[in-house]
Amino acid sequence: MKSKVKQIVQRNLPLNRSYELIDSHYGGEGEYTICQNCNKPISNVATVKDDKGKYFDVGLDCASTLTGLKDNPFLLDQHEYYFTRANSLKAKIRKRLKEGFYVSVTHFISHEGESKYMVDFVSKRGRGYGWDSLDADLFEKYLLPMVSGMIKNKEIQLDKYTYSKLAQTIAENRASRLSQL
Repeated sequence: MKSKVKQIVQRNLPLNRSYELIDSHYGGEGEYTICQNCNKPISNVATVKDDKGKYFDVGLDCASTLTGLKDNPFLLDQHEYYFTRANSLKAKIRKRLKEGFYVSVTHFISHEGESKYMVDFVSKRGRGYGWDSLDADLFEKYLLPMVSGMIKNKEIQLDKYTYSKLAQTIAENRASRLSQL
């Protein structure tokens, strides 16, 4: 049985340079950026810096082929995890909204001093049905752009995120208990 050899294709970014992953984010539903390496539309954007100090926005797939990043795949693991986790939560939020739940998002500082967000699902009768605690980066750079158009509960506006009054109260109580742990 022949093993298939993956052919490296030269794109816009030279392979003989070294690259560093600076940041990544989700571009938003229906909003796309053009990858500066392969010229394809992307929504999951990695910002990389080459060894000459130039910055480029590329897709996570292209980023994994760049010298310096491909040599250390652990650099991309967290960013790929964020994208996968946010997609999973997006499906959960969509399901709960169809079932008539309110979605509440509360910002809190953990007992380790980390900035976090809690996504809470609350029925119209006021009963809480599960919640997820998320790192600030995961929420702000991935989940929020994915779901901002889906959340329609506009009874209260706090910061730039939307809440229902009932869900906000329950979520704040839970966040208060979590920060005291």
